[in-house]
Amino acid sequence: MPRQPTDDTRSPASRADQGRRRAIAVLVVAGFIGLHFQFVTIGGVQFTIGMVLIPVALTMVGGLKALSPFAAVAGLSAGFIVTARALLDEPTSTGGPGLGSAGQAAIGLFLFVLTAGAVWRLNPNRWRGFCEGCYLSLLTVAALCCAQALTGALGNEFLFNPFRGHQYLNQYDPGGSYTRFPRAAGFYLEPSFAALVGIALAVPLVLSKYHVRRVVVAAFLTVLASQSATGLLVLIALIFVYVLSSRGRGKFGILVMATSVVALVGPYIVLRLQSIQTAGSSGAYRVSAPVEIIRDVLGEYPFGRPFGSLNSVVRSYAIYNGADVGTSLDNGYYVVVYYFGWVGVIGCAIFIFLVVKASLTRAPGDAVRRVGLALVAAPLFTGAVFGLDFLCLCMAMYVGIRWAASDPPQAVRA
Repeated sequence: MPRQPTDDTRSPASRADQGRRRAIAVLVVAGFIGLHFQFVTIGGVQFTIGMVLIPVALTMVGGLKALSPFAAVAGLSAGFIVTARALLDEPTSTGGPGLGSAGQAAIGLFLFVLTAGAVWRLNPNRWRGFCEGCYLSLLTVAALCCAQALTGALGNEFLFNPFRGHQYLNQYDPGGSYTRFPRAAGFYLEPSFAALVGIALAVPLVLSKYHVRRVVVAAFLTVLASQSATGLLVLIALIFVYVLSSRGRGKFGILVMATSVVALVGPYIVLRLQSIQTAGSSGAYRVSAPVEIIRDVLGEYPFGRPFGSLNSVVRSYAIYNGADVGTSLDNGYYVVVYYFGWVGVIGCAIFIFLVVKASLTRAPGDAVRRVGLALVAAPLFTGAVFGLDFLCLCMAMYVGIRWAASDPPQAVRA
């Protein structure tokens, strides 16, 4: 990797690079804050500000010169395969192929592969701009989530759904909660997604060793305000993985902090875990209730069900999500298996293997690298794994893993 940039901005080339760095930071902040600010629908696919700006910002971090022809061909191929699969599928309950969900999946996979190729080699100064944007975004999201929880407990819901009529897909109802504090959703569609945003923004920052303590605190406050059991479990697991693999002198302090976190949120997590067996609870709807659907798919449809059929199929199983019959799968791994059958099972296994390998094998002495394992947990937060918003968060975590894989890995100067 090139040397860390200096503060010398006297040359035109240096001034231009500084300008790109600031532009990347602005795009990242606008992208992650506006990730669920919907502004247009094209061909049944809803686009938000973040879905456009984040891929642009990530591409700028690496530069178009780093984009290989292989990545472009692979991206086009991934999009073509998904679209062709949708066209060949049997008609769905709406009378035609599920091109709405398939179209978003095709565009998302194309952008993901293309961006992955563009960031294979990262410019250190531009990466610093990306980290600055992620840091400001995380602080803003954490502040709004905490404010929503506190004002919501006083009966004021003004801060919820801040984009009003432009809120992505639908308006969030903060009514249901396990505590007297409503579950904060930040700028986003639901609390679980807000928790995922907090973790996804923290991953590249921690991997870059950028304001690590503040980042961890902000991510924890975001997840705590959202009351996401998945988010809390993932954070605690990452902390303990870090402690068990760390060789530094700060290991004891981190262990004390982790133990304090468990003592604070332990009873709530136990309550949420126990609810997995309770019909209608969010835990049951996300984890245990869909098992019957997945078992039937693997047994009767080895290559998966057609695109666009998920809502009607899930509804036919009469699985309750709260007081209503659910029409979605809120677990990303289940969604992949539903649409691709045994091929999806193999794909999920390969994905997990590659992320674990990248997080554990390259730098055994650097425990910070372990936080890249959060990418494996990302599909557990939402079923919209082919959505552009979800893939943007995965891109951010993936690029953080790429930065940490540099030889030698570098800390980003704050």
